[in-house]
Amino acid sequence: MRTGRIRAWPALVVLAVTLIPSGALAASGPAAPPSSAGRFTLVSQDAWTQLGGTFRAQVQIGVAEPGLELSVIAHQVLATRSTFEGSIGGDNLGPVLAQVLMPVANLGVAADGSRQVAIGLEAPSGAYDPSRLAVHRPGVYPLEVQLRDSQDQTLARFVTYLVAVDVGADGQPQAMANKLGVAWVWPIDGRPALSPNGSIDPTVNAALEPDGRLGRQVAALSTAPNVPVTLAPAADTLDAWNAAARADAGAAAGTTALRAAFTHDEVLAGSYVPIDLPSLLHANLGDAADAEYVQGGVSLDRFFGTHVDATTALALPADAESIGHLRARGVSQVVVDETAVGATGGRLTTVTPFSIEPSPSLAPTGPVAAVADDARLGSLLNGSDPPALRAQRFLAGLALTATEQPGLTRAVVVVNPNGFDPPTALLTAVLTGLSGHPWLAPMTVSDVFRTVARTGQDVRSLGPDTGSGPVVGTQVYKTAEDRLTAFGSLVSPDDPRVVRAERYLLSSISSAWAGPNAANLARGELFAMNAIVNDFLARIRIPAPGTITLTARSGAIPITFRNDTGQPIRVAITLSSHKLDFPGGQVRTVALPPRSTTVRFDVRSRTSGTFPLEMTIRSADGSLLIARGNFKVRSTVVSTVGVALAAGAALFLASWWMYDIRRRQLEAAAKDAT
Repeated sequence: MRTGRIRAWPALVVLAVTLIPSGALAASGPAAPPSSAGRFTLVSQDAWTQLGGTFRAQVQIGVAEPGLELSVIAHQVLATRSTFEGSIGGDNLGPVLAQVLMPVANLGVAADGSRQVAIGLEAPSGAYDPSRLAVHRPGVYPLEVQLRDSQDQTLARFVTYLVAVDVGADGQPQAMANKLGVAWVWPIDGRPALSPNGSIDPTVNAALEPDGRLGRQVAALSTAPNVPVTLAPAADTLDAWNAAARADAGAAAGTTALRAAFTHDEVLAGSYVPIDLPSLLHANLGDAADAEYVQGGVSLDRFFGTHVDATTALALPADAESIGHLRARGVSQVVVDETAVGATGGRLTTVTPFSIEPSPSLAPTGPVAAVADDARLGSLLNGSDPPALRAQRFLAGLALTATEQPGLTRAVVVVNPNGFDPPTALLTAVLTGLSGHPWLAPMTVSDVFRTVARTGQDVRSLGPDTGSGPVVGTQVYKTAEDRLTAFGSLVSPDDPRVVRAERYLLSSISSAWAGPNAANLARGELFAMNAIVNDFLARIRIPAPGTITLTARSGAIPITFRNDTGQPIRVAITLSSHKLDFPGGQVRTVALPPRSTTVRFDVRSRTSGTFPLEMTIRSADGSLLIARGNFKVRSTVVSTVGVALAAGAALFLASWWMYDIRRRQLEAAAKDAT
């Protein structure tokens, strides 16, 4: 190992050839003036360099001072993932192997104003060369890049990683016999897309544009068709993308690129909106979860124009019950969060598939094949560091994992972090860096299960899910679900209003609702669903409350209905009154054509007087209340009993009068006789 300060010959600083944009670590380390640190960044670098070859990079230097120098320091090769992760802060870089200094004024200037850097690596068996970095064996090396002033003071620094690849007898880079498989999973989702007013949520709409969060990701897929990735799109997002594409050329370009990616990338089927399956099951909303997957499958098939295989699922989060639920739906292999998997002993590995024992309550039985998301690697893509730094950090972490057990066939699965919003340069750097990498083999998740052997004895359990459950309560959701089902029976399950209302219902239990306003947003979805139903029902009108007069004991009450829905509907009308009988029954199913219809109801009055009549209108199956009405009935009919009583009273009075008159006559006659 050679250490020390080695000043590079200016002639050794050459213009860079076409660079592989990559990235690495966050700028950190000894304090530097913020104005300088923010103006000294890595723009791009080679993803890997063969021993004896030339390391190339581009750096942006915004400091205009005479006598500036660039110091490039190679530190000791990293041996494990833990030492790599310890170096991310920029402080635990290990011993120095070599240092090369070069005047900034001698660096070539690219079209964008960045400076081009080219530094040779010493050949494995070559003689000492003070102009080259003394890196003699393959591996991953922390590479500290410093900007120094004429007084040899460090103005700014960043740390990236040099991936040194061995060279074969033919002088070409030596590929690893068993490359590390890399399955990169891209969730294409966000918050539910349909706003309560029926338009696409502005935040989602912006994400779908070519320069938006999702638009950039989809556009990047076409730049590297030879690098397969696995897409996990939310069907709700694709529905919104389709709708936006009808009027927006930018959104249309995104849908075209996404459909084209289907030919070389894997697409995982899933729920309609992102959901927390364990929480839904614990809340007794298993039927709602099934509806999510059914609608998700329908929408994905419609978007891509072909059936999307649903045997592989992204199960984040997951527990034993949710894995059993997915298995019952035909899922045979899953991607789970590594933090949810309990190790069976020893160090937890994420480089080979294993088995999960799901809940035995659902058939079929038996373990499910699984791989764990390497969330620690995925987190390297996030942050505020320049894209090139983040990309090279990610690629270096993968390369180091490949060196741990190069004799075995292994693979890692990396799922992009939630809400991932990558710059185009980051995606381009990683995709280009994966292409043709001598140690890494990009593949799909299904390729991992197909090519990497699963150890039959490695059966792991899942820890309990710690989610808080959906922000919409179980009873609230089920009440809304029942109402929507009843509405579908009234108009047709395929009616566009039912389809749109169902989107709101499914969106209400999305796990994407977060923050202090989550409950209000979710309830807003149910409010929008009910508004669709209420708007339809409000078009079915009944007469205003009034008084109906009966002049005979039996008769017909005419009631006029107004149907402004634009379509015929069947309703069940129920009449009730404690002073009326209904010869045809209290409940009558009636077809209401558009516009006005008068329906006559046979009634029989039990007595005279004024009394209430209540009318209830429901869907034909009786499950959906449409309207209620209260009327008054005035009956002027005298009943038979009353007539008999009146006649009896008159006869009694007449008899009494006759008797009284006769009695008086007899009394008078007797008085005259005396």
